[in-house]
Amino acid sequence: MYIVYLDQPKTFECSIQLEGASISNSKARLIMETKEGLNFIFNGKISDNGKVSIPVTKLKNIIKEEQKGKLTLEVIADDVYFSPWSSDFETALMKKVQVTVNEEITKPSKPTLSVVVDEPKKEPKKVDHLLEIVYLLTKNKITILNIKENQGRLSSIVDKYVVDRKLDKYQLNEILTKLPQKLYELTYSK
Repeated sequence: MYIVYLDQPKTFECSIQLEGASISNSKARLIMETKEGLNFIFNGKISDNGKVSIPVTKLKNIIKEEQKGKLTLEVIADDVYFSPWSSDFETALMKKVQVTVNEEITKPSKPTLSVVVDEPKKEPKKVDHLLEIVYLLTKNKITILNIKENQGRLSSIVDKYVVDRKLDKYQLNEILTKLPQKLYELTYSK
């Protein structure tokens, strides 16, 4: 599930590969549809190397916390519409303060007040599954140059990783979309 933080702007980023159309004339946008019927469209850009960057503005005073819905990436290339990615989302606040006031039942001689402030939880360290899979493939001497000959080994390595890490189909789809580009960069950046 994708988390949309309402109290800070964020840039949605991904990489795409487009065949049969000019990437420089293509457009990308992110559609946010809440279960309550609110819809938002965020327009972005696609660089010449296929990197999509879509700024998502603060939505704190527009929609409520813990709102759920669906995010969809739309790409329009040469008047052809693609919807290559979608995910459920939930809204949250990055910064929160919770106050609990404790009152005594008997009347004290002086008023008392107790305040408990919850510190915002640190986000857990995000695991880059793509880099871990690339590391496993490199360790097994699988590169972009010999990927066809090692298709069976590649499939078993990726399948085992997905099962061990309990990844969902959206995470797997994102990894498989970016894996060839990452292997290509690794091979030709030396």
